[in-house]
Amino acid sequence: MRLHDVWEVEAELPEGATLDDLEAELRRGRPPAAAAGLYAVRRALAPLLDRGSEGFVPVYLEPAERLYRIENRTVTALLHVVLVDRRARVAVYVTPHGVLGRVYLALIEPFRRFVVYPSLVRRAEASATALARAGSTGPGR
Repeated sequence: MRLHDVWEVEAELPEGATLDDLEAELRRGRPPAAAAGLYAVRRALAPLLDRGSEGFVPVYLEPAERLYRIENRTVTALLHVVLVDRRARVAVYVTPHGVLGRVYLALIEPFRRFVVYPSLVRRAEASATALARAGSTGPGR
């Protein structure tokens, strides 16, 4: 597998917050319209590209680290998320499957790099900030 991407969320998670908390907060929001549109196109292509795939499957889930795996007709990929100094870092490892996988990765590259990941990182930063606000205004604070 080849390391494909590395991203870091600049906003720190509050002390005691876990990746479960960050994921739950992320799920509460909606992706920006451009990213949502790309997700819709990807879902429409799923029958062609994802035959036999279960989507991202957890390999392990720890409070401060997790690993997900996906395998489909185009790629085998790992998504590694870890908290380092209270900041979430994401690494994506990919192995393309043949010509279809290489073509697919080349086609999605600009969308992934300039729309999907930046919007995800911005949402994660907003989520970390929201968790910090909730923690500082919660009961007993």
